Amino acid sequence: MFKGVGTALITPFKDDLSVDLDSIKKIVLNQLENKIDALIVLGTTGESPVINY
Repeated sequence: MFKGVGTALITPFKDDLSVDLDSIKKIVLNQLENKIDALIVLGTTGESPVINY
């Protein structure tokens, strides 16, 4: 069972629609600095269905 606080992260994009990796790093570091217990990435309510891999 999970316990603690988890955050569903956004996926930031650049103007050319590529994933903004620098912004992701800032977002993740902010979450870790604020003691978030779990990071939820590419969840079903986010951008994952429209991202090209």
